[in-house]
Amino acid sequence: LVKGEKIGAFCYTEPEAGSDLGRMRATAVKDGDGYIINAEKRFITNGSIADYMLVYTRNGAFIVEADREGFEVEREYKLMGLHGLHLGHLLFNQVWIPQENAIFYVEEAGKKEDKGDERERAPAVDMFGLMLAPERAYIAAEALGVSRAAFQTALKYSRERVQFKKPICEFEAISFKLADMATAIRAMRLMVVQTVRELQDNLFKAAKRAAMTKLFCVTQGFDTCNEALQVLGGIGYTTDYPVERYVRDIRLLGIGGGTNEMMRYVIQRDLYKELVKGD
Repeated sequence: LVKGEKIGAFCYTEPEAGSDLGRMRATAVKDGDGYIINAEKRFITNGSIADYMLVYTRNGAFIVEADREGFEVEREYKLMGLHGLHLGHLLFNQVWIPQENAIFYVEEAGKKEDKGDERERAPAVDMFGLMLAPERAYIAAEALGVSRAAFQTALKYSRERVQFKKPICEFEAISFKLADMATAIRAMRLMVVQTVRELQDNLFKAAKRAAMTKLFCVTQGFDTCNEALQVLGGIGYTTDYPVERYVRDIRLLGIGGGTNEMMRYVIQRDLYKELVKGD
């Protein structure tokens, strides 16, 4: 995977478990010297082309090879942006994997019947939360990169485009936009770097910071790309320049890996926990 010779995918999301991972239905059951996986996963990046998948169930995480009997790609979604994402809807029907494919496994004690909205919380859900913090830092870095590309395109164009006998960068209505964009990108970069360092130091304490960084970077990033398109004007809305693609691509980052609303929930939750503890 690291060499790029094979494609991998993380399989969290399900039709009834998006932000609410506790309602995950995927199961893993011990079977001899291995496990049997039953799951339905959707919105999985690289899902339709992956060679290996890290599949999360209610009680663990497991490596599943795409050539395993019982695995099926039901469909690949067509997207507004990020057309190289290969977002898949995947089915795992009685897929057997060996013991060594288990990343972690938790016995489900005292299973309860599913009673609509009263479904029992997945026992491994707290582990899922730990896995999401690094992903959120990565998404923030992705937003930073797209924002910089949009900013650089707009900056260059503002010097080349002439209206009223002078480059549009000489109008404060334009140059002030670039100033705000540059400031936002600087702040985004500092937050990403600090958050990555904190994740390396203590993954368990960095969930709130990762949520803050993702929220800030994807919201500021979208605004930056949108303003870059505005600087380009009509030509920015065409495919002659890549900015229209940046606007479409970055929009997903406020949804994937946890919506902006979920990031705010994580932040306020931890703020009040710290208040109670007196930190």
